[in-house]
Amino acid sequence: MTKTTLAVTGMTCTDCARHVEKALKGVSGVLSARVEYPKGIARVETESALAINTLNAALPRQYRVQPLAAKGAGDSPAADSLLRGIFGGMRKPSSPDQPLNIAIIGTGGGAMAAAITAAERGAKVTLIERGTIGGTCVNIGCVPSKIIIRAAH
Repeated sequence: MTKTTLAVTGMTCTDCARHVEKALKGVSGVLSARVEYPKGIARVETESALAINTLNAALPRQYRVQPLAAKGAGDSPAADSLLRGIFGGMRKPSSPDQPLNIAIIGTGGGAMAAAITAAERGAKVTLIERGTIGGTCVNIGCVPSKIIIRAAH
């Protein structure tokens, strides 16, 4: 039996974590999987070692897992990876007097997740939005449609 902790990228909410967990549990050889959205990790127990490509192939395209690099307590590998992907690199502030400044254009779910993560890591964040804050998902997409579907049930 092999226990592995993986960094998970692409998650923006607890529902994302449920999708990743369900997909990982569906992989042949996976005995259990527990995904923690706030930490950006997945704890997977397998019969034997599985290739990362096998796990990623089972996930929806927007989510990826990778081996968890050694990090200090409280660091979020998924957050670092997300910020590197969005901003082309993530530098930790050299001191509190020199914080990283980030401007995010748009305020959809991904932008909000990036803004929260960046702020938690010590960045000064500016959000820029031309319309209603929240983007498609919150205002006319996922959230309203889920409310209507639940009401129909």
